Amino acid sequence: GIVLCLLAIGIGSAAYNTSSNILYLTLALMLSCLLLSGVLSWHNFRGTAWRLLLEPRMRVGQASPVRLLVQNRKARLPSYGLCFNVATTRGASAQLPIETALEPDSEQSLEWLHTPARRGREEVEMRGVESLFPFGFLRKSITGGGPLESVLVWPQRVDCTFQPPPRGSFRRVGERAQRRGQGAEMIGLRNYRQGDALRQVHWKATARLGRLLVRETAGEQNETYALWIDAHAAEWRHDEQFERLCAAAGSLAEDLFVKGALAEAGVMGGPLLQVRKLADLHAFLDALALLERQGEVLPVPATQHRLIRFRPGRDNAVRITVEGHDAGGA
Repeated sequence: GIVLCLLAIGIGSAAYNTSSNILYLTLALMLSCLLLSGVLSWHNFRGTAWRLLLEPRMRVGQASPVRLLVQNRKARLPSYGLCFNVATTRGASAQLPIETALEPDSEQSLEWLHTPARRGREEVEMRGVESLFPFGFLRKSITGGGPLESVLVWPQRVDCTFQPPPRGSFRRVGERAQRRGQGAEMIGLRNYRQGDALRQVHWKATARLGRLLVRETAGEQNETYALWIDAHAAEWRHDEQFERLCAAAGSLAEDLFVKGALAEAGVMGGPLLQVRKLADLHAFLDALALLERQGEVLPVPATQHRLIRFRPGRDNAVRITVEGHDAGGA
């Protein structure tokens, strides 16, 4: 495009100095090409709409799709040569071109696999759209293109070793604790709560009493845990170690949830929340994504479960403790 403009200026100067009709016709043709390119590009942009579609959550170190849904709302003419610039507020960016013509009254989905580098809240935006149509040597662009879309980035998954010490008191051989869980032996009935499995509903008692009742069974798991995150700035002074704390806490919480051993979880500054379904685990990981160090020392909430806490180790490692005793690390 710059070369064409320079050529037009040169030929225009030559035509003025020589008064040659051929040069004037050449200049008129070149200027007409520039004007026609602008008009056709405007019509190419016209009627084109787009929308960003993000995953509800992302994770550090894992590729997550960022989708751009592009629509051509024109009734008769297609759109050609469009390229969309997508970027995050943390510096990552990508260009998403449409390889083929976008037919009238149709839509196409473009995808960018984005790998976040830091946990927290990340925002994705459309920086603009470019068009090479109709002449590839002229690039037309429109800056901006929509509001910021926000997404939470969870901490990275890390490998954890977790070997909790036994409790101080032991049961006699053959003794079985009657605890609520997912075992086969029923120990009672209770009202249905949101998140209970339908297979636990006691249909005969429900029909008799006119309200949903579910079975309470003896727990098959020997231990349940409450996971608590201390975020004292004086204890976690190094940024790298604090990020590893968040990663270790999130990874251990997921592992315990899969085993059915995670009963409660919380971070400093908030309460211990029950973890009974996947949405509860996601809420805890959301809190980890936004966790910041605090200067004030806050007490640990009381719990009936075995308490898991974390302490700084050597070389930016993180130690896992259960009721004050070493139980592993990350």
